[in-house]
Amino acid sequence: MRDYFWSNNRIKPVLVVFSDGGPDEAPRNEKVLQAAVKSFKMLDLDAMFVCTNAPHQSVRNPVERRMAPLSRDLCRLIIPHDVCGTHLNARGRTIDKVLEKKNFEAAGRILAEVWDRTVIDGFEVIAQYVPPASTAASESTEGNDVLWRDRHILQSKYCLQVVKCQDESCCSPMISRLRLYLEDGFLPAPVMFRHGLYGLEACSQENMDGRFLDISQRLQNASLVPVKPCPNDYYCPSVIPELQKLICPVCKKYFFRKASLTKHGKIHKNLATIFELAEEEIETEVVSSIDEGGVQIIEDMEAWMQPIYEDDTGN
Repeated sequence: MRDYFWSNNRIKPVLVVFSDGGPDEAPRNEKVLQAAVKSFKMLDLDAMFVCTNAPHQSVRNPVERRMAPLSRDLCRLIIPHDVCGTHLNARGRTIDKVLEKKNFEAAGRILAEVWDRTVIDGFEVIAQYVPPASTAASESTEGNDVLWRDRHILQSKYCLQVVKCQDESCCSPMISRLRLYLEDGFLPAPVMFRHGLYGLEACSQENMDGRFLDISQRLQNASLVPVKPCPNDYYCPSVIPELQKLICPVCKKYFFRKASLTKHGKIHKNLATIFELAEEEIETEVVSSIDEGGVQIIEDMEAWMQPIYEDDTGN
């Protein structure tokens, strides 16, 4: 493993982790974010990417294929939940957290004993139960800081990105040449593009007649995506009213859940007022774009006929 991860007596500065898409391992999980930030800081990485497959793509997931032999060894194995005594009440709810942790440890040691005898592709599996650290010790201070998160983290359903900023008082200089390829350090969104009336344009959910571009083409056409990188949805979120509510109206950054947007909102002043105005604009746009019988209703003909391009003078 060291031959793959180390170079010039240090770990390679860009780490890509491909994870299972389960709720405990997915990049959208807050605990995964905390662990990624901790590793990012401890290893002094330039960037760390944690990604997984989108739904219905499990057949292409190498992590799940690798886990198949481990699942096979658990066939017909029943692990009791009350090895040290039951921690549940009659309704199946936890009433003793200390006893619950002891039962969890007992189950973990049983699994380690079974998997420690497993051989995959001629290689022996070494399994050992490791007691989890306390919650206070495992949480990252940086991961909970709103300003630090906004500068270094881009989290979505299928991809988590932690990247060094260019402020040397905050992060050490990058060792890799990552910013030669990614200007802001983050991967561009995997948005579908198609050839429209005026050239290449991002597809909408209603019209997915397009294709995904490779990484170099996506970087060249990043300006066509009207929001900041959001590598978790296979369409442009700015054209869907429901997803517009997850875009910060100030900096146009997209968030995959409302809780993340709320945390991000603390860095902007008078955000509540701004969000109220943004929601009013969204509702207005939705009403004005209703089609009845295939005919679009145009409420303001003069505004509708205005050109969509600007010249060098801003007109």
